[in-house]
Amino acid sequence: MITGLVTKAGLPASLGYLVYVGEVVAPLMVLFGLWARVGASIIAINMTDAIVLVHTGDFMKLNQTGGWELELQAMFLATAMAAALFGPELQYSRNSQSMELIHKMWITTARSVTTKEAQAQDMARVRQ
Repeated sequence: MITGLVTKAGLPASLGYLVYVGEVVAPLMVLFGLWARVGASIIAINMTDAIVLVHTGDFMKLNQTGGWELELQAMFLATAMAAALFGPELQYSRNSQSMELIHKMWITTARSVTTKEAQAQDMARVRQ
């Protein structure tokens, strides 16, 4: 079936077997973090091919509930592109200036709340 779609588009039938790489091997690469950016790139290419070969006629259609017909495919494509470009890991450095600023603001807020609570408790004791 997949090879039929590929040959119908004028491409060699052997390229149809690469779909299995894009739908089985590449997601496993992303899932296990083994060359995740490469796997995400393969998924993005695979989704682009799927949209062009199979879903071209659905590009401007709405589904039964009023949503875009290609919403799921677009979500997979956008997620794969984001993982390929930015990587799967979020890198927060504790040495960065922004993280230090956020940490100082959090500590200052926590101290001021604690100080206000302590002052309120002291005032309550004095009144008794």
